[in-house]
Amino acid sequence: MAIIAFVEPFHRMFFVNDLHIMFPHAEVERVSVQWNFIYALFIPLSVLIVWNFVTRASVHKHEVTYLCFGIALVMTSFITDVVKNAVGRPRPDLVARCKPEPGTPVDVLVSISVCTETAHHLLHDGWRSFPSGHSSFSFAGLGFLSLFFAGQLHVFRHESGGRDLSRALVCLVPLLGAALIAISSHTRTLGRSRRLGGRAYGTRRTVRVNDQM
Repeated sequence: MAIIAFVEPFHRMFFVNDLHIMFPHAEVERVSVQWNFIYALFIPLSVLIVWNFVTRASVHKHEVTYLCFGIALVMTSFITDVVKNAVGRPRPDLVARCKPEPGTPVDVLVSISVCTETAHHLLHDGWRSFPSGHSSFSFAGLGFLSLFFAGQLHVFRHESGGRDLSRALVCLVPLLGAALIAISSHTRTLGRSRRLGGRAYGTRRTVRVNDQM
């Protein structure tokens, strides 16, 4: 994943006076990358481990659970990074990241060549807006936990007590957490479509992996 993340993305041309990409660059994130890993990786994994030990799951179930969880996260991250670099959609703070050189013409499409920012990652990450990495990763990890609980509590089996509202609510709690993480990106002036795209990637990959369990 780290290799993909540092590959230079496709750089779309842009207008330096485009209001949609002139938001200030946010130095502090409400949910940082480190905290996103805690919320979407370590907490769900800890819950899965505790659940399997409490229910005295077989060794095979332990292996399948953690393997599928890891596959869901790795595949989601890989696909998200590949699409980010291929699409090259500008972030809303692209102009602040780019720092166009004085005299750059307005109302004319310009390329990355007008940028004066020397920090490589900061600059090129300005073209990795879609899909949202925070959203896709959180929905992959917490979405997996939600579907895991749905399967263990037989939420979709009416004959096994699946009509119990309390069981369904338990399964929705992880999804609520993932939604809050995705919403937090709104405070960093990130677009609605990129958040929706991230959720779709994360949820779809998780559903496919759970189908194999």
